[in-house]
Amino acid sequence: MWAKLTKLQKFFFVLILLELIVAIVGKYLCEKYSNISKLEIKRLVILQIIGAVYMLVPAISVLIVEKWNFRKIFRDYNIRLKAINIYKSAKYILLTAFLLPVLIMFFSYLFGNVFGIKEFGFLIISKEDLYPLALTNLPAFFHEFTSRMLIGIPLLTVVSLFTGCTFNLFFALGEEIAWRGFLEKEMTVSKKLKPLLIGIIWGLWHTPLILLGLNFKDHYIGGIFVMVIVCIALAYYFSRSLHQSRTLLVPAAMHGIINAFSVTIASDIFVKTGNPLLGPPLGLTFALSVVTILFLLRLFRKRTINEET
Repeated sequence: MWAKLTKLQKFFFVLILLELIVAIVGKYLCEKYSNISKLEIKRLVILQIIGAVYMLVPAISVLIVEKWNFRKIFRDYNIRLKAINIYKSAKYILLTAFLLPVLIMFFSYLFGNVFGIKEFGFLIISKEDLYPLALTNLPAFFHEFTSRMLIGIPLLTVVSLFTGCTFNLFFALGEEIAWRGFLEKEMTVSKKLKPLLIGIIWGLWHTPLILLGLNFKDHYIGGIFVMVIVCIALAYYFSRSLHQSRTLLVPAAMHGIINAFSVTIASDIFVKTGNPLLGPPLGLTFALSVVTILFLLRLFRKRTINEET
């Protein structure tokens, strides 16, 4: 029976089986520590470990389907620096590291500070709005708004850039080998429709993590819905970077960078988080920021074509 299944069918079978195993183990460990206040920190650590292991499940599923042929995967998905478009690779990585977090802060300021819709979060301007531990654990320049913007944001982006292209890259590849590698190659639908379907699959894949409380706290159903929207936006963004850079390393680096700065944005240093479904780090504000970059890329491309003609 296994031999009669297509590669896609085998992939989804293995993916669902493995993610259920990880989710069940994660639920057991979280419940074990959930009622012990002194061990709550251990529960948070366990959630992070479960999340990291969960990120590797898609790549492991592909490896099983491809019979652990690492050479084939590295060749087919171009997980190497050979023959990449350096200019376009750098463009997407830098846009993700420098522009995306700024856009998230801008929309948080627009909705929260200007329009007063605090559910979207708001840019921390007053020193009193800083997380209490930030006043004692962070350097003095972080306490002032101007210094935080002029020094803190560039520092945030550089750290996110470095982390995303090194440590986080390994775990991001755990997902990207499946989403932008295997599914991009095996799904036989139109180029415009493919990111939409991959985004939906990718978003729903996060369901066990959301139910464990990793991404949107107690917003389970809404969290799944918002995650699908976020993943659809990212799927179009990452797919564009993949085809222009010609290597899977670029969307993986972008994925790693986003994971890195999302932690910082959610730490109440730059932006105060409101409703996690609407505001940062992964709410609709984030999806709107990604769509804005896609719009700017499309606008710039049209203008360049018009100038050339």
